[in-house]
Amino acid sequence: MLRNGDAVDDPECISTTINSAKAILDLGHKYAELGVLRHCPDVNFLLLLYAAVFLLKVKASNTRFTQLVDSDELHMLMLQSIHDCQAATCSSKHAASTCGTMLRALFASWKAMSSVTRSEERRVGKECMESV
Repeated sequence: MLRNGDAVDDPECISTTINSAKAILDLGHKYAELGVLRHCPDVNFLLLLYAAVFLLKVKASNTRFTQLVDSDELHMLMLQSIHDCQAATCSSKHAASTCGTMLRALFASWKAMSSVTRSEERRVGKECMESV
């Protein structure tokens, strides 16, 4: 979505944005490996959430861009980010704790939606095979 509200349908733009979102999650992991994630400003955790939400929304969409986000890579990035936030948490009121909780909820929602979609695809496929 552009600032003026127009939708973006440019594959290069979407691809760049997807790569940037992945890079943000990867950078959060690098901060965690260095042991400094817990000391980052709250805005860093907000950026992690924005990146995760964007990637999940693209993956869950029924658009031609869905294939640009690999399910296995997204799964790994989400679990890694959840773990990193848990490890960086200082207290229940710390931004890392809130971020980890929200990432877990997003991840669970995506996994539940994915399993419903897969079971629906299997049901439709089975009906198609039976009608042949």
